[in-house]
Amino acid sequence: MRQGIVKITPMLISEALGFPVDWRIESISMNATEDYVTVIISGEDFPEKENGTIKECQLIVHVKQTSFEVKEIK
Repeated sequence: MRQGIVKITPMLISEALGFPVDWRIESISMNATEDYVTVIISGEDFPEKENGTIKECQLIVHVKQTSFEVKEIK
């Protein structure tokens, strides 16, 4: 298998996923045996730490569809 090391900035990930502008990726970690990455994100939408512990959250993505409206020209 071919491989390469690529450095990807948190800003690139945020923009590619369309995160709100006030969300900031604080850290990203991955274990080779897991099929996901763990990301710590800060922003107004996230809960406050409790006793210094960051709470686990779930991101739910809502994709808005483009709609068209037709109006008769009079």
